[in-house]
Amino acid sequence: MNQLAKDVAADFRKSLISQILSATGAALWLSAAAATWLGKLLALSEGQLSELRYWLVFAGATGLILAAWSLYIHTLRKLQSVERDLVESRKRPPDFLDDFDNSLVSKIGLWKHKTKGGLYCGKCTPLKKIVAQVRDELPRGWRCTVCSEWFPNPDHHDPPSPEPYHEIGPNDPGFF
Repeated sequence: MNQLAKDVAADFRKSLISQILSATGAALWLSAAAATWLGKLLALSEGQLSELRYWLVFAGATGLILAAWSLYIHTLRKLQSVERDLVESRKRPPDFLDDFDNSLVSKIGLWKHKTKGGLYCGKCTPLKKIVAQVRDELPRGWRCTVCSEWFPNPDHHDPPSPEPYHEIGPNDPGFF
């Protein structure tokens, strides 16, 4: 989770820098067009006005080029990161058990499928690499349909058996 936050913050900073460069470049480009109006307002000579326009266009174009280059580098690095992840994932072939969640193994000995749902035998599934679904015999537990292994439900407690019926006679204590 911490790595995700760092990645998001880095992407945000890079995006913000690119947007600032783009906005600055566009503003300088537009101000070059408005230099004539600005020159008349400030009473600049034609030579000064021409030089001002030149530098504003140059600065605006440089800002836009830097923004485009920044976006290109950012995209290229992101693509390289995705390619590294893909190569890393291809190095390890997918395992049969990748589709299963083993959080229930320690508690009751069953595997749970991540996408299909349902419970699977903790004995057959990892060893034989087969999908051995268990049959519900709730509330007492589950039974494997392949190897008939029994998995008791740890949350189930059989009700106490009733005491045998005993008839009270006149000779028993408590009678009258």
